[in-house]
Amino acid sequence: MSIKIKQQKLLSATELKKQQQAKKLKQSADQIKSDVPKLSQQTSSKSKLALLKLLFLALVTVIGFLSPKPSLIIYEKSGLVAKSIYWPGIFNLEQVILDSNLKVTLDNKEENIFFCHSKSNISGCQKYRIIKKEGVLSALTHLTLD
Repeated sequence: MSIKIKQQKLLSATELKKQQQAKKLKQSADQIKSDVPKLSQQTSSKSKLALLKLLFLALVTVIGFLSPKPSLIIYEKSGLVAKSIYWPGIFNLEQVILDSNLKVTLDNKEENIFFCHSKSNISGCQKYRIIKKEGVLSALTHLTLD
């Protein structure tokens, strides 16, 4: 006895195209389902990065507003006029005139500036009268141009 073989039909051209389109639709649907979690992960990581950048920028801005800024001071003694950049002290930092190694004390009420060799011995201080105080931009231009 012989085994009977089932006859198989070959697909026609239109049926083959329909079957291939169905496979493609199924594959694209699977890809879309797998891409949705990836997109949500990418957007959450991008939003976290944007938030970190914004916080860093805000921190730098606050520090910039709170930190002491240099100013250009024009002072004179006995007809001799000088310009210097004055940087006020903050916390444990001392007040500084950028073109001098001497200790500086500024008296805003009486418009005087004192240059001393040491903080303990006040008798060796030189007293200068402040003519004019200018802001940060003039200090930067004085620093770059002179």
